[in-house]
Amino acid sequence: MATYTENLNLKKPAETDFVDVADINENMEAIDHAIASNEQKIAEIEKIQSVIPYAVCMDDINNDHLTAEIVNGVFELKRGIAIDVCFSHDCSCAAYADATLNVNGTGAKKIYVGNKPLYNSAWQSGAIVRFVYDDTRWIAQIPVRANRYQLGIVQLTNSSISGRAAESSWVADIEKSAKTANNTANNAIPKSQIDTAGGVAGLDENRKVLVEEIPIEDIKKLLNLPIIATGNLSIVLDEGNVPKGEHIDFPEGLFTKTPVVFVNPKTTVPGTLVLGASVTNITKAGCDIYLTRTSASSTGVCWLAIQV
Repeated sequence: MATYTENLNLKKPAETDFVDVADINENMEAIDHAIASNEQKIAEIEKIQSVIPYAVCMDDINNDHLTAEIVNGVFELKRGIAIDVCFSHDCSCAAYADATLNVNGTGAKKIYVGNKPLYNSAWQSGAIVRFVYDDTRWIAQIPVRANRYQLGIVQLTNSSISGRAAESSWVADIEKSAKTANNTANNAIPKSQIDTAGGVAGLDENRKVLVEEIPIEDIKKLLNLPIIATGNLSIVLDEGNVPKGEHIDFPEGLFTKTPVVFVNPKTTVPGTLVLGASVTNITKAGCDIYLTRTSASSTGVCWLAIQV
């Protein structure tokens, strides 16, 4: 007499039973359906877990102890978990070095930037900051050497500032907010000790604030944005119908791998007098551009190199 398996209820003929093909087919259909269903569930779980949980914090950090509630995504407090938190208030508290973040009631954990406690004015209201849990603390992924207004996942305001106005504002903020741990008013850094680059000279480590700017091309590399270089050159042909090449150099250190290069002649007679332009010998440092026309003449060529 046949029996059945515990999980999928597959038919198991007894040793003395004749094998029925219909039973075999039914078992195979049940197994196939179970595998497909599990694969679909795994795909759905992976899709959910691939989304960084998004949380909102409505607390004023003057309370020192922040709470955030997850509004999108699956959250479980564990080592390596990353979350994005939108803050409704500026980061300007009385004891920011002791500030904590409590996500979904999982407990107050200290906030660090790198290997140091949170510093004052680390973000502005409306900022979206990514945090990573290291098993004991929330590490804020804030680029301390970048412009304040926007970089990658850390969006500090909705509008950009640049030039001397930005520098003056940044220096003024440092003078106002960078203080020692006890945060007494007379510990503010005087403007005379803040250099034009935003660095602070002649102070102990606890009172230094580094605000150097990252070159824009370095930012592009960090964010995996396309890196682009363009230019033009003039190729003087010695004779007609004979290709002539010229070498160009890309900006030093700009490309980290071989870019794609496009060339186009600057002419009003394409296909008639100017027969074509091409590029070869492409490296991270430069390439060779060739031009052919029916007569000896000087012709301009535009080029574009892009790394994605």
